[in-house]
Amino acid sequence: MKLLKNICAVTLVYGLAVAPAMAEGFYAALDAGQTNAKDTCSTGFAGCNDTATAIRAAGGYQFTSMWGIEVSYANYGNANLGGAHGDWKTRGVQASGIGTFPVGEAFSLLGKVGVARIEHQVN
Repeated sequence: MKLLKNICAVTLVYGLAVAPAMAEGFYAALDAGQTNAKDTCSTGFAGCNDTATAIRAAGGYQFTSMWGIEVSYANYGNANLGGAHGDWKTRGVQASGIGTFPVGEAFSLLGKVGVARIEHQVN
């Protein structure tokens, strides 16, 4: 626990002493990818599809060059379990605090801490 406190103290001091790495203000992001629910089809349903397209929309505000917040909504996809077994769909929201720590002129480390609510439904 003492080590964690020391790391937090060093991070805070470092954050107050370095030059800005990002502009302050609002930002938005849109992500797309593929999800895979490999355990969903493990029961052997004929025609089961365990992959889907995922889309995430996010927005945030960078209060300073180092500290910001972000919220997002994600649709992790819909897929067919095969035949009369139904479909699955997964969606979620998240909120997080963000710390940006410059390591040089062209490189920064980004850290997020937050909460998420994910719903996975099988119909």
